[in-house]
This record gives sequence, structure tokens and C-alpha cells, in this order.
Amino acid sequence: MKKFLLIFFIFPTFLYSYPEGYDYYLTGNYVEFDKNCFHEGDDLYLYDYSTGSYHMIEIYDMDGYDDGDEIEIYDYTFGRYRYIDLEDDVC
Repeated sequence: MKKFLLIFFIFPTFLYSYPEGYDYYLTGNYVEFDKNCFHEGDDLYLYDYSTGSYHMIEIYDMDGYDDGDEIEIYDYTFGRYRYIDLEDDVC
């Protein structure tokens, strides 16, 4: 048990992943957000597996995010709105 606690405190990011989602409409690939908790109006980065790079985004609308539904973001890299289906809940 002590070894597990030590590993948890040294490598906490390995034990908890950031929220992920799937972009069905634009790229058809997965994305991963760089924060565990976000709300409408927040600016953050997401990693887009279709481009292999980070994109600066703004959370525009969150619809039913308590049960892992769809969010609307503005992607500054693509210069357009995107819809992401979340796989996990966010706070």
C-alpha cells in the first residue's frame, strides 16, 4: 500500500487522465483537453489526434455535460466551431 501511495504522489498524471471526446463532424477523431474541469467561456488547449497538435479553443456551449454529452467549442486553429461528444463528465 505504501508503494502505491508513493507512486500516486510522484506520478499523479499517470493515474488520472484528462477528459476526452470525439469530433464526429469535422475530423472524425479523438481530442483530449488539457484541464480536468472547464465551463462555458473558458479558454484552454485541446490535443487533436487528427492533426497531432494542440489547438487553442474556447468553450462556447455545454449541453448536458453532467452525463457526458456534447459541447460546442470554437477552435482558433481551424477558425471555426466544432462539436465534441464527451466520453467523461467534467465538473
